[in-house]
Amino acid sequence: MTGIYGINYSNNYSLTGNYGYGYSTGAVSSAQPEEKGMVVNPGKSDVEKPGRKSSPAECETCKNRKYQDGSNEMVSFKSASHISPQASSSRVRAHEQEHVTNAYNKAAQNNGKVLSATVSLRTAVCPECGTVYTAGGTTTTKISYRDESNPYQQNKKSADAAMLIGRNLDLSALFCLSFGCTSKKEERLQEIDFTVVDYDEIPEELKTIIDQKKTGEFKLTYADQDELYIVVGYGKQLTGGYSIQFPDVYLTKENIVVTSVLLGPEGEEPANISYPYAVIKIEYRSEPVLFQ
Repeated sequence: MTGIYGINYSNNYSLTGNYGYGYSTGAVSSAQPEEKGMVVNPGKSDVEKPGRKSSPAECETCKNRKYQDGSNEMVSFKSASHISPQASSSRVRAHEQEHVTNAYNKAAQNNGKVLSATVSLRTAVCPECGTVYTAGGTTTTKISYRDESNPYQQNKKSADAAMLIGRNLDLSALFCLSFGCTSKKEERLQEIDFTVVDYDEIPEELKTIIDQKKTGEFKLTYADQDELYIVVGYGKQLTGGYSIQFPDVYLTKENIVVTSVLLGPEGEEPANISYPYAVIKIEYRSEPVLFQ
């Protein structure tokens, strides 16, 4: 094909819930903590795990955790709403599917084609009671517009006509949506110091969670007293020799931003199934983690 094929738009939407110690900020409930030992989550276990402040039945953090979408699309969770840990996976996945549906509708209305639509869910561990829950989700869609009259394409052509000749372009718009964050690009406030955690230093509970998830790609956070562990896994690989780097870990007004890169083996590696992942830790902070 010759000439201009179109402009591919990549949109990234995420929905995030608070994972901190029963703190109140943004969309999190400002209700005062109830008396220690009171059941606030009926039907949950009343067994307190070692090193945790309360049992799942008594956990104020799980009771007050709320989720909010900050995109400019008409979807659910436009106002902060509570989701229980046991329902978090299905509810967040259903919400992200709304963004996927919107992408197909947008493409159909503008003579476009959805090139890809992916949904990923983010897992975290409640620092108060140790319950594993879905902390958020991200939907990434790419739409190609063939129609020369499409306003997106016209705007780009007028801005940079020379670069458009005979090429396809990807324009990315990142929406960092956590607790009402609606800015497309957040200002970097400061770098965050981190430490790469050796296997022997990973908390036993976190080791168990990693082992359960390592066969597929995953990203999760795990709070343990004054430290926040950040884990990135790249799933099953056919050889060994992989390594993971974290070129960026920094703080914005709304989020902790973490960028990770999977580096391939140097030279030929024998066939040997591996599950590369890496764990870093930082001083505990209450801001949500935004993975990039």
